[in-house]
Amino acid sequence: MVEPSDIAEFYKVKGRRDYINNRRSEHYKKLEKLLAEVGKCKDDNSNIESKKQNVDVILSEDACFWARVEDALISCECLSKDENEYSSRQDLIEFEKYVVNLMKNYTVSPEIFFPKSSLMEWWRRYEEIKCMNYNSKLTEIMRKYRYELYAKGKLEL
Repeated sequence: MVEPSDIAEFYKVKGRRDYINNRRSEHYKKLEKLLAEVGKCKDDNSNIESKKQNVDVILSEDACFWARVEDALISCECLSKDENEYSSRQDLIEFEKYVVNLMKNYTVSPEIFFPKSSLMEWWRRYEEIKCMNYNSKLTEIMRKYRYELYAKGKLEL
């Protein structure tokens, strides 16, 4: 629960990017590896069903989730300024896939969808940049407010 504070501190400085590769402490990496090993012992299907039933108490399993959101916000900013257009576009497409995968596996807190969360800020910026004619799994979920089903443990992907 401490790493999100370190992530927030890192992104307070304008221009910083890629916390995971540039600033993440070794002890966080070791803890993540240990937790991944423990997680491999569980049956995935029964685990997902259990998470759906208890979605209101899920914590985001990826400790770097908010770092990835901050990088996606920076990519939106770069794209809107026509800076690093190809790289930013690719980063955003990968971020979309990442978020959908988290939702599919119920490994992220439903709090990410609070109206004033960084993810929802990202979504508003991203939707402006991508325009209405762009479609993907995530844009469908977001535009149709299907993320509300996620918060109830009823989203099927």
